[in-house]
Amino acid sequence: MNVKISGNSITFKISEFELNALIEQGVITQETRFDTGVFVTRIIFPADDNADPIKFLVSNVPDGGACIDLSFGVTHKDISFLSAIGKNREGLSMKSGNIDVTLQVDIRKDSRGRKAV
Repeated sequence: MNVKISGNSITFKISEFELNALIEQGVITQETRFDTGVFVTRIIFPADDNADPIKFLVSNVPDGGACIDLSFGVTHKDISFLSAIGKNREGLSMKSGNIDVTLQVDIRKDSRGRKAV
């Protein structure tokens, strides 16, 4: 999973394998460790249709550092759409407060064909 944060937008780019793992296991997680801290990114499925899709949690870790947790929840409708469009640069876009959020499947490694939606 690659996560790009730029201005008021967050883009999650996952592989086809990660999309399948998300559907089967309900979550994909990535940790980036820094000196005394960790940045955790996760995509959770299925999420509540009425819940805010983006959640930030900041907590302390035992060694005095911090953990920043960025979670993105996707619904059955979101996954159905992402699966149905097949190989597509646009992916799934939504708004969370003033943040634009995009979930894409990396087309360079996507064996699925392009589909009409």
